[in-house]
Amino acid sequence: MDGIHAALTLAAAETSDWVAFQSGFLAPIIDFGVVWAVVWLICIVAARLLSALPHWTATPVTRRWSMNAKWVGGLITAVAAAGFVGAAALTSTVGPWLPLIWVGIVALAVAGVLLLAHGMATTPWLKVTVIGSDGSSNDAWATEVTVRMRELNADNPSGRVERPDGSDLNELVTIADRTENWAVALVGGAMSMLLNLTPWRLEVTVFDPDSGVARLRRNGRIVEDASLELPAAPADPHHPGELLVLSAAFAATNVARRYPDIIGFYNTREWLGLGLIGVARRTRDDDLRELYIARAIQADPRSILVEFEDVYERYRGVADPQSLRDLLDRLEPMIQVAAVLAGRDLAPLHDARFRPWHELDRAPRRDSAESARRWRRLTAHPEPLLLMLRLLAYYTMTVRNWLMSGDEELADDAVRLARTERAIGIVGEFVAALDEMPAREKDTAGQVLARMEQRAGLGLLLLLDDRDALREGRPDERFAAQREIAERWKTQAMASSEVEVKYSVACYQSRRIAAGRAELAAELADIVERLSGVCWVEEYRDLAVVDPELTPLGREPALRDAVLADLQDAWRIDRFGAVRLQLERAGVRHPEELVSPAVQHRVVQRSGLDAEVVEKLADAAVIVRAALGAELDVVAIDDDGDVRGRLSAQRERWARLRAARCLVDTGRHSTTTLLAEADEDPAGLAADVATAMFWVPDEAEQRAVAAYLDRLVALVRAAGAGAGASTGATPASRPAERTDLVVPELHLASTNGRHPA
Repeated sequence: MDGIHAALTLAAAETSDWVAFQSGFLAPIIDFGVVWAVVWLICIVAARLLSALPHWTATPVTRRWSMNAKWVGGLITAVAAAGFVGAAALTSTVGPWLPLIWVGIVALAVAGVLLLAHGMATTPWLKVTVIGSDGSSNDAWATEVTVRMRELNADNPSGRVERPDGSDLNELVTIADRTENWAVALVGGAMSMLLNLTPWRLEVTVFDPDSGVARLRRNGRIVEDASLELPAAPADPHHPGELLVLSAAFAATNVARRYPDIIGFYNTREWLGLGLIGVARRTRDDDLRELYIARAIQADPRSILVEFEDVYERYRGVADPQSLRDLLDRLEPMIQVAAVLAGRDLAPLHDARFRPWHELDRAPRRDSAESARRWRRLTAHPEPLLLMLRLLAYYTMTVRNWLMSGDEELADDAVRLARTERAIGIVGEFVAALDEMPAREKDTAGQVLARMEQRAGLGLLLLLDDRDALREGRPDERFAAQREIAERWKTQAMASSEVEVKYSVACYQSRRIAAGRAELAAELADIVERLSGVCWVEEYRDLAVVDPELTPLGREPALRDAVLADLQDAWRIDRFGAVRLQLERAGVRHPEELVSPAVQHRVVQRSGLDAEVVEKLADAAVIVRAALGAELDVVAIDDDGDVRGRLSAQRERWARLRAARCLVDTGRHSTTTLLAEADEDPAGLAADVATAMFWVPDEAEQRAVAAYLDRLVALVRAAGAGAGASTGATPASRPAERTDLVVPELHLASTNGRHPA
């Protein structure tokens, strides 16, 4: 009995302890906590209601200020709510101080609500909605708009228009948007409305692939509407990719105006110009790209981004002295404008030939309230350095090529010295800017800056060596520090496996050999190895063929192996390669088969290609058939000059295919235009084809190609005269006469099935 009594007594004691704990601790906490939460929620609701007022967004604010205002305002209102609970609980204790305490709590709550309302109204978060022509929302297109928006200011990944990603709360809101569960949808919608997670909303409606409208809202109010129209047919009639790029530019530029720390748009003022160059970068058609860039210039002629795209497209792949000189003249003012926008001043470019559209950006101006505000913003938040650095890298490559281009202007040593020293000053600024770049920006840019450093170092060393040679070996001590930096970067470049850097090193070594500063035998194997690892990329192969720094070594057999393409068949000609699947589906095994009317008819029936397209392909096939059938009188010799017989059949076929590609792709010839040019400018046509076949042809090779081209043109004429008959190159169709020419062998190395990227 005593045991039972003791157990009951212990149970009663434990119950009384729990009741005491519940009544003395939990109940007050719950009571006070509920009151505190209700008061805080009232403050948040008040802030959300106030955030709809338009005056909050009248003045631009930084993203950091907006986010800090939201967090600090929320904290202040939480403290004010706690103060409300404390004052209510201690009313009798505080006595006569109670009115003053209430005034302080109310003032604190009002300040917190106002700050929180400002933060909510100015949050830099954007929600994108894209409605298709069928009226349904397309989440994939909305995601693409966001991706394109980030690409538009890729120079500054940390300063972008943001989506509300990265937290569980935002994930809940995202799920709530798509769920059919009413409870989840209710909670998510309430959270989104209460906290104003996405005050910016972009609403895009796509009517068809080349037209639509976009509307940008902020806190429910319309900021701007835009009509989205393409000046040409879209690349894909089933996907409005171009319209999504335009809508991304529309939203990004408008949002960026309201946040000074969203940078990377430089001096862009019109969203249409930025959008059109974004579209231009996506298209593969050269004529269409030029059209988009021209419309972008009309929309925003002062934008340095638009001008950069225009200059790059206009002078892409140029190698003649006049074009290189013109390119330098265009780049110099652009570099200075980009430098000023980034908060730097490049003294060597003060005398650049600025155009009228550069005047407002070439130097800080405060002659009006608008310009004063703009320059205050740039002073506080300068643009990224990356555009200036890209322009300087472009300049460095161009000036190196120009100095090796054989320009008559550089024949005078005094002129050459002056231009070299000017280039040294500009490239020296390039090296200094890279060396002084903050570590944070270097980390953001990654390997891009490392490649820039190595190419800048090689360029500066070449220019300094040229200057020392013109000054009879007297080094310029003003650039001693930059030379030391450049030597360090050169060491890194020599060990780099990056394609871009390997190509630059090969050009550096070739330039030193041409200038007599290095031995051919010592450097050639290394140059060949580097170019062999680079020229399988079509872009670099095409660049190498016209590069003035590699041209002096263009007759070296090993370099020809490395640079010239070993075309396996006519499918490597772009005009046929682009439609290869359709043609093969119609039973075409080789493009030259298209010369047959029966094959053409079958292709029209089975491939899905228009008859007009097939007709143009058949016309190009006539040229390819003639290139493969015309006699090529090339005899191979070894390095000692001894005749070893004719070229191998494989190398001869590669040479013929390169000639065909030159005529069909590079020259964009039809049979009609080819015959017309052969009549009007046979020497120029022969020079272009000889370069395609032999890179740097000597006189014997040029004569061989001229004779080959005469036979090719004769076959094309015969095909035109005998339309409807076979256009195959038969022995009877070849000219009777022959001239045996002894020329160096065309050396080409197989890429073992690798295709250019």
